[in-house]
Amino acid sequence: MDRNVFREMYAQAEPTVDPEWRAKVIDDSLSSLPENITGTANLVIAVEECSELAQEVTRWIRGKGDRTGILEEIADVELAIDYVKKICGVRDDEIGKAINAKLARLDARNAGKCS
Repeated sequence: MDRNVFREMYAQAEPTVDPEWRAKVIDDSLSSLPENITGTANLVIAVEECSELAQEVTRWIRGKGDRTGILEEIADVELAIDYVKKICGVRDDEIGKAINAKLARLDARNAGKCS
């Protein structure tokens, strides 16, 4: 998305996301691709969006990035994750359990209890 267009739309956007609208838009964008039966095209998009976030983080580290770029790419990756969840059949409760397992390990590491 053009950076100026993003800034304009961001300035007018609500700070909370309607989960039903989000799910509908993701579903509609999957079903609008008849040649995309397995979701492969959307999975490729997800990989590309993750790569773009990595590039933006690298710019940030080098002092050449900006907060708007980071914000825009994080939003793209979050939506790309929706594609991956939908296509691969991963539920939010499964992700919650996985996050809690990862947080428990990180918490233990922070406390010096594991490597």
